[in-house]
Amino acid sequence: MIDQEVASRVQEFKGKPQELQQQYAASQQLIDLLALQKIKSMQEAAARQMQLQMAQQQAANGEASSTIAEQREKEVMDMTKQELAQ
Repeated sequence: MIDQEVASRVQEFKGKPQELQQQYAASQQLIDLLALQKIKSMQEAAARQMQLQMAQQQAANGEASSTIAEQREKEVMDMTKQELAQ
């Protein structure tokens, strides 16, 4: 029963999570919060899927994809550069 209510809210607010967030802020209903979490999880899964597809496409094209360690190293270097620029 709760699953059906959550699924209904997810379908209703799938493309407009901001409206659901406003509704939750006003009502503080658990169903709204659960639906908001479900939408967030779906969006994160879609983002991960897109990243995976892009990495596979790069690999198929012979482009080197950076490792997580290389990505973190670049992030740290970029943050350091930003700090020094201030």
